[in-house]
Amino acid sequence: MANPRTLTMNQQDGFFRVYYNDDGTISGAGIAAPRSSEIIAEIGLAVN
Repeated sequence: MANPRTLTMNQQDGFFRVYYNDDGTISGAGIAAPRSSEIIAEIGLAVN
């Protein structure tokens, strides 16, 4: 799933990795992609 802004800028390379505990709760994530700072808030919300 790509960030819509990166699609319009034709920059679709990168990765998104989610880290979770044994019970399935999300403990963190890693993002390396253009405009990745635009979705960091959603990760913070999922961790809490």
